[in-house]
Amino acid sequence: KSGYTIETSGLSDMPAKRQEIAAVELNGKFYAIGGIDSFLNDSDEVHVYDPVTDNWAISERLPKKLHHVGAVNFHGKIYVIGGFYTREKRYFIAVSDVYEFNGSQWIKKSPMRTARGALGLAVYKDKIYAIGGSDANKSLSVVEIYNPLKDEWTNASSMSFPRDHLSVVGLNGKIYALGGRNAVGCY
Repeated sequence: KSGYTIETSGLSDMPAKRQEIAAVELNGKFYAIGGIDSFLNDSDEVHVYDPVTDNWAISERLPKKLHHVGAVNFHGKIYVIGGFYTREKRYFIAVSDVYEFNGSQWIKKSPMRTARGALGLAVYKDKIYAIGGSDANKSLSVVEIYNPLKDEWTNASSMSFPRDHLSVVGLNGKIYALGGRNAVGCY
């Protein structure tokens, strides 16, 4: 037995249907952040789902309409990093923005050195690793490390090959990059 249940039906619908969102857990609730709606409009909406009551609530909006952002929970705060905004409904523009959500407001933090969206984020040894992604023209192999306690970024060794739309996780002293894609194909 796996020890967990995956819920896929019977839940209340999210108030606004969106794709390319970020989702993160904070205090037993999960947050659906940003994204693109069915008409390809960027979203700054943040919706909060409470699995105990099966209800959605509206939270403080992102300071900017963004999609393909990364999001992590770090010491009880949500960090939203990178992403894209869309110009003329067809051009993605990468951003290096970083926002911290303390439960009531978004606070702008020091930007990444490399603007990108569709990146992977992992918390490891009290730092946030921003891995890969796309600058809206090509996949990237760049890895940057954010220290939220000092609000500063440093570079790390790059991945061996570029990819975006990947997932990353820290486990047993290592960070694993899973899946993703680039011009060559999927991983």
